[in-house]
Amino acid sequence: MSAPPGRAAAGKTAWLLPLLLLGACAAPKERPFRAQPVEAAASSPHFAAILAEVRVHLPQHDRAETLEIASEAGLRRISRRGDLISDGTREAPSLSFRGPTGVRILGVLHRGEALIEPHPMGGLKVTLQLPIAAYIEGVVAAEISLWSAQPAELEAQAIAARSYALGTLLKRRRRLSDPSLATLEGSTQDQAYRGAFEPDSNAGSRSAARRLHRAVSRTEGQVLFLEGQPLAARYSASCGGHTASLTQVFPSPISAEQNLEGAPCAGCQTRAEKEDPSDPRGPLRWQVTFSRADLRTLASNLGIGSQLLRYELGQLDPSGRWLSVVLVGDRGQKEIPAGALRAELGHGRLRSTRIVSSWPHAGDPIEAGLQLEGLGHGHGVGLCQEGARDAAQLGWDARRILAWAYPGTELRDLGLPSRP
Repeated sequence: MSAPPGRAAAGKTAWLLPLLLLGACAAPKERPFRAQPVEAAASSPHFAAILAEVRVHLPQHDRAETLEIASEAGLRRISRRGDLISDGTREAPSLSFRGPTGVRILGVLHRGEALIEPHPMGGLKVTLQLPIAAYIEGVVAAEISLWSAQPAELEAQAIAARSYALGTLLKRRRRLSDPSLATLEGSTQDQAYRGAFEPDSNAGSRSAARRLHRAVSRTEGQVLFLEGQPLAARYSASCGGHTASLTQVFPSPISAEQNLEGAPCAGCQTRAEKEDPSDPRGPLRWQVTFSRADLRTLASNLGIGSQLLRYELGQLDPSGRWLSVVLVGDRGQKEIPAGALRAELGHGRLRSTRIVSSWPHAGDPIEAGLQLEGLGHGHGVGLCQEGARDAAQLGWDARRILAWAYPGTELRDLGLPSRP
């Protein structure tokens, strides 16, 4: 379904993009990139353990019937036999694999040890034990495009990824009788991780690998803190013009996190105003149409009937980002967080909650389908990767990028070297 000619943002569903700027864009003077030191051991007994190694679950292999793993023992075909795991030469409740440079699972290199055990729902479950540096390199390689990334952009992403890992694992370790079992998900449930970045013979690929390794090494041990506690620093692909307040998207009982506000993003604002078809990053603005069948499924899943009659806006943040939406069906209505709406309709289709227009408009009857137009990609909290790239190209260093993305935080150097 297409909108009528001259479709404009209606009063209830549109607003002007903020025209605020991040501040002066002049490149700062070069200075050594150092974080504020802190005695980590005195802050938490878990810091050293997390900054040495992390456990990472690989959900892409969940419930696999068989897996091929190359390790110091050679190539093995792993399968489940009842409550045991077999590699063809031995059977045990779980099997671990390691090698001088790591292990390969279905050809993908992981620079650590792999533990294979029965999955509770059947098949296999894979968990890695990785040096923190290897994990951060794998996350940065999965989260941003290395070939065109600026050094400051890579460093800021590495620090954000390390901060998320430390902040998240500290919370999980405190809830477990065996803290060493605290685990990160190797997916967007936590942070994307797809294994080690292995350059090919291309000079550009080798250069990207060197810059990735340098960025992680230069920022080793550096973590964002908020009011004395490590911040589980979230980030998204593009905010669409203004980042979101953390707790308005991810409610938290932690008072310090409730003060982490959003900020205007000059890079996304500029892209939104002047879309360039030649930009290799693709368009910032998106449009999607949900059919009547899509909306019937949505209404049924939410228990409000067999069809969606209309939607009404719930809460908005100061930049106009949707925080909640009221969905009215033929058997009731329900207000849900905008993030939950994305999950129901598909994160790949409803790319963000920064929606600037709709057809039909909020409050009007939905007869054939629903068309939404918006900006950005992701939840919009914390570091905007598009904005970080633009800021780095203007000469901002990683410290300045992080101060913009996470206002009120401080960058500390925990002084705990990771294992080689």
